[in-house]
This record gives sequence, C-alpha cells and structure tokens, in this order.
Amino acid sequence: MNLSNVKINNGEVYINDLKLNFENIEVKNIIGKGANGIIFHCIDKNLNREVAIKVWVEKDNDNRDKLKQGLYEARKVSALKHDNIVTAYSAQIHNDCVLSLTTEYIKGETLHCYLQQKPDLNKTGDSSGLDPKWA
Repeated sequence: MNLSNVKINNGEVYINDLKLNFENIEVKNIIGKGANGIIFHCIDKNLNREVAIKVWVEKDNDNRDKLKQGLYEARKVSALKHDNIVTAYSAQIHNDCVLSLTTEYIKGETLHCYLQQKPDLNKTGDSSGLDPKWA
C-alpha cells in the first residue's frame, strides 16, 4: 500500500481503494504519518468522543509484515497504563491484512514540533537533551 493514496470521503477511509470499515466512527482528518503507517483524528459517534486511529500501512520499500508488527505494537500499548502513553481502546483487522488501533485522542503538538521550538533540547551529544535520532 502507498501512503500517498489515502483518501477520506464522507468520514470514511480508503487506502488504495480498499475501504476500511470503522463501525460508528467518523474520520475527520490525518494527524500524522510515520515509518509504520498513518494516524487519523476521528469521532466515536456512539460515545460522542474524539479518538485516534492508527493504521499500519506497508510502504513500497518496506517488506516487513505490517499486520504482525502492528499486532505486536498494539498488544504492548494495550498492556501499559501510564500518563505519557495513550490508552488503547480496541484493535481491528481489515480484509485479513490491515490492522488499526483505536486509542484516546490527545490534542497537542508532535515531539518533532516541540523540539524545533526548544533548540537547547535538540542538540546531539548533550546529556541534558534528546538526541534527534530518537525524536
């Protein structure tokens, strides 16, 4: 699957024309893209709350099994409870090949944006800051 071929139409997500069925979920927009997939800002219509949904998506130059990788990550996240880790609500497998994880939605900025505003934290080799390779 190609991340550039993601469409949101009337609150529904299509990736390479594969419709991802999220029951009682309205997809609002994309809030992030990364090495493993894409994250959507959504509304749970039954509970009337904002949620985030991560979908693991294969990239053209990446041959890792995203379903297996996603399940591993989703299980780790769901086993943790910490103020700095989003709460996992549910996981869903679509068409036997695509995994999505619904989590709490936290409004804020990305770590990348935060570090750009804090140049003193964005130094390499400085034990008081974060190494950008981990950001």
